[in-house]
Amino acid sequence: MSFMGLFDHASLPILIVAVLAACNCALVGSYLVLRRMSLLGDAISHGVLPGLVIGFMLAGNRDLLPMLLGALAAALGTALATDFLKRSMRIDGDAAMGVVFTTLFALGVILIERYAAQVDLDPSCVLYGQVEYAAIDRWSGAIFGWRPPRSAVTLAIVFAIDLGVIALLWKEFLLTSFDAPLADSLGLRSTLMHLLLMGMTALTTVASFEAVGSILVVAMLVVPGAIGTLLSDRLLGVILAAQGAAILSAVFGLWSAEALDTSVSGMMAVSAGGVFAIAFVFAPKHGWLPHRLRRLALSLRIVEEDILGVLYRKHEKTHGTGDVEPESGAPPWHPAWLQILARLRLRLGGAVESFSQEPALTERGMIRGRRLVRRHRLWEIYLSDRLAIPASHLHDPAHRVEHFLDEEFTRRLEEKLDRPERDPHGREIPAPPEGKAARQKKRPPRE
Repeated sequence: MSFMGLFDHASLPILIVAVLAACNCALVGSYLVLRRMSLLGDAISHGVLPGLVIGFMLAGNRDLLPMLLGALAAALGTALATDFLKRSMRIDGDAAMGVVFTTLFALGVILIERYAAQVDLDPSCVLYGQVEYAAIDRWSGAIFGWRPPRSAVTLAIVFAIDLGVIALLWKEFLLTSFDAPLADSLGLRSTLMHLLLMGMTALTTVASFEAVGSILVVAMLVVPGAIGTLLSDRLLGVILAAQGAAILSAVFGLWSAEALDTSVSGMMAVSAGGVFAIAFVFAPKHGWLPHRLRRLALSLRIVEEDILGVLYRKHEKTHGTGDVEPESGAPPWHPAWLQILARLRLRLGGAVESFSQEPALTERGMIRGRRLVRRHRLWEIYLSDRLAIPASHLHDPAHRVEHFLDEEFTRRLEEKLDRPERDPHGREIPAPPEGKAARQKKRPPRE
């Protein structure tokens, strides 16, 4: 099937329902993930099953109102029972949720099996969803002459409700999600907001049952929100990224399901996992690959500075300070391939003239080497004066810190140490970037 086939007469209603269900779950799921309540979303999505069945049994049909009321009561009962076990019985939170939702879910499955002949309820529909029926199960009314899928109307109404509540209580949800004690101290009822979120989760879960089923709704509640946290550190960014991931999961899930002739709901969950894998690897700030690249760049910089430090100290010894004792310790060992890359970068960056014979620093390399050695020796003075570390033990801790001191911190450190001229070993402190004359000019006179 071609990708454009998703927008034909038969597939478009299925796509609309799939996108609405995914976006609904992603909207409330983002808050569940941020509150570290993903398992509670799982508990609610399973725990509402007996309430759903009881609603079917009492109404004898698939009307939304009795189904919603039963599921909402079961969801609130799940949240309250979990909180009671955790607070009053000293049971771990995960264990409490596991006890509650497995018991309620098993009860719901038993009710389905026991009363499936009396009510129009198919266990596979509840568990796995029947989004494929959206093409034929149409709403009785018409919008601009087009009859939308019945479940799409329900999902659109629920999405509007969830979005309206979040927009109306944006600050309250923001504060209670990240700092509940502060919210309570400011007069905001974090418990009330928690119950409101549980109600929204129950409403969204019930509305999404027909589309993705009670099992696969968990994937839509958790995975898009997790993707959002990988891509953004701000609440609005998390929600928008989660919505984008939900839409991609629905679109590619439907396309893959029709191409492979398999379950749409299952492929939606698999597609969500695929989108998460891509975000996990390539997310700009929290992704695995950018993280590894930043670590590689840091390692290369450290090796470069170690090489520059060795060459600068050799230059010092050759030009008038050879009578001074060499610094204790030796340059740390680095992998050969990392040293090759560092030398190549130094050569291309114009810091070193050549590594083929005796390496020599250029003017640019001399400046970088001087700054590094200056930071190292100032930090040795600080360790010696403030922590009373013996001179023989100063080099290694100073070497570990020297790569992470910027020029502003180094300037403040020099001022705090009263602009010393020699380190604890008697070696001269290299002049700052503006030169020795400027340092002497700025140095206050001693009394």
